[in-house]
Amino acid sequence: MAVLDIEKREVQALCDLFHALDGTRWRRKDGWLKLDRTLELKSGVALDWFGTKWERGRLTALDLSKNDLKGPLPDVFGCFKKLRVLKLQDNPLLRGGSGRLPHALFKLKRLQYCYIDGTQLLDVLPPTHAHNLHITQYKAYSVATVRFHVGDCQWMADLTEQEMYMIATWLEAGRQPPKALVIERTAFNATGPERMAAATKLQRHYRAKIARRKFHELLRTIYVWYVDETSGATYYVDTRTGVSTWEMPRLLRHVDAAAGSDRRASKPTLPQLDEWHPQQDADGYEYYWNPRTNETRWEHPRLRPTLHDELLRRFGFELTPAERYQKLFQAYDADGTGTIDADEFAALCGDLGLALAPRQIEHVLRSLDTSGDGVLSIDELTAWLESTY
Repeated sequence: MAVLDIEKREVQALCDLFHALDGTRWRRKDGWLKLDRTLELKSGVALDWFGTKWERGRLTALDLSKNDLKGPLPDVFGCFKKLRVLKLQDNPLLRGGSGRLPHALFKLKRLQYCYIDGTQLLDVLPPTHAHNLHITQYKAYSVATVRFHVGDCQWMADLTEQEMYMIATWLEAGRQPPKALVIERTAFNATGPERMAAATKLQRHYRAKIARRKFHELLRTIYVWYVDETSGATYYVDTRTGVSTWEMPRLLRHVDAAAGSDRRASKPTLPQLDEWHPQQDADGYEYYWNPRTNETRWEHPRLRPTLHDELLRRFGFELTPAERYQKLFQAYDADGTGTIDADEFAALCGDLGLALAPRQIEHVLRSLDTSGDGVLSIDELTAWLESTY
């Protein structure tokens, strides 16, 4: 029989379509379900069923528009691999399974035209694949007929206002610039400048940590605490000024003060400060006189201690000024060469509280280095300290 040349799966799919859509009540159903109704065409054998077109035994077009189709549209279109045209429009009782269009229609690669407007088919337009949208007709109940394309296939379908809003929202989101990709910076993908910046930051943190440690160590040497034997209370003594207080100084919130010797209540004093006595000159102006060194000052030594006071505090009154400078020089001559280099000179200035910037230290070092060997002798250092401080 000639019908053997026709794809059996497509014939069965058409029969299922006929029964699912109440084919006995179609307006036109000429030849449907009759396998002996065939045509001999140049392209091969074809079934002479109303609304169908065939080529080489394969269905290429199906036009059942305005034909009183009724019921849910079955998912049989996956069998029609050669289908190019599908027209089901103007069948108001036609609906999809669960009210939706079979998604197999979107997978037909040869489909060029698909008209399903005027039906109850929902979920028609795929927002991620549709393009070239045009509203061709507004209808009642917030419905409009829209022409659009999915790939190379042209569609005509009815969309509700809600569906069109979702499409507009999706298109608006598609026009937004893409989000910036945040790349986590690691040691493996950092550039040269980024590596240098990271190294500089780490070095700054390290220096700050060392500075805090030195500052805490300095605080431990500034304040000494004692226990009063009578009351058992603790008081603190500032070794710089000799001033004592019952309250813990604010600087000691994060460190502990050094304990006084044997925790006795005898308060330590700075001998060089106690030697100064207030005097008045012939005009009635007050000044301060040290009977041991025979020095005089207009300012109170506790308010503005000098380098001489610092040397007295460190090395006492038993030594001469020259011997004190000798002791100071030896304390910073770490390598024992009898000279002080730039690093040792910077450490000396910092410990003595001499406010000098690095450039100032270099300038002073060059001006004092009369021998031109890049280091300072004890005579050069002593002359500078006596003349300046």
